Amino acid sequence: MHILSVRHSQGSVHLSDHYHDGHQLLYVVCGEARVRVGEREYHMGAGSLLILSRFESHAVHVLSTPYERYTVLNSPEPTRETSEAGDLLGSVLVNRAEQFRHVVEMGEQATYVEQLLSDMEREYRGDAPMRDEVLGLLLRRLLIMLYRQAPRLFVREEGDSTLMIRRLQNRMESNYAEPTTLAELAAECHVSPSHLSHLFKRVTGYAPMAYLMACRLSAAKSELCRSRSSIREVAARCGFTDESNFCRTFRGFTGMTPTEFRRANGKVSPKDDK
Repeated sequence: MHILSVRHSQGSVHLSDHYHDGHQLLYVVCGEARVRVGEREYHMGAGSLLILSRFESHAVHVLSTPYERYTVLNSPEPTRETSEAGDLLGSVLVNRAEQFRHVVEMGEQATYVEQLLSDMEREYRGDAPMRDEVLGLLLRRLLIMLYRQAPRLFVREEGDSTLMIRRLQNRMESNYAEPTTLAELAAECHVSPSHLSHLFKRVTGYAPMAYLMACRLSAAKSELCRSRSSIREVAARCGFTDESNFCRTFRGFTGMTPTEFRRANGKVSPKDDK
């Protein structure tokens, strides 16, 4: 787990559907807000912690001020945890099993969480030796607090099957552009396609091919915002067979064409406007 940014901010905001190129934690210090994640809607107040994966678009509408919050953005890169505890903690940022709720009330731990986030922001703004290592330790402490408050949101190890699914997720997240099928993924895992689909859905909340598509679309959003490559080039790099298929799929999931998405996020490539 690697932290990309930590911010403390104040003031009213009204944000329509948007996404972050990373997994985000948002903690409300004071004020109230209504948050929509996909088709779910939540009310957040002081002590509420919001958990968002890089796949999830969301909207925020502030209901009362002063509205003060911390946001922590974590790298979307596949986790390379070598311990069972680390893999368990990281699961809450990615997996969305049926019982998952995006907002957790931290209750009696709220004061501790706020101090932890304050320390994290101060460390992030500084340039002390081993800064990233300290940030990683503080993030783990925050996730441990979250685990103690809502253990049901975390995927516990259940033998080889959970490990198999996590390895498959890592492969999809790293090699999303490679063409593959459910049958090929199942053969790689030495299980039947139906068994793989059942296990994968139970652990992650996604069907295997839907997860792969989410990885491709997430990579495409990042490419559209960061590069000036043509739509055709973005499609090819993100695993789509052709530009028209990419545009059709992208619009089906986001409600915008790739060019509209790029413009909405402040980027326009001359290659797309010839």
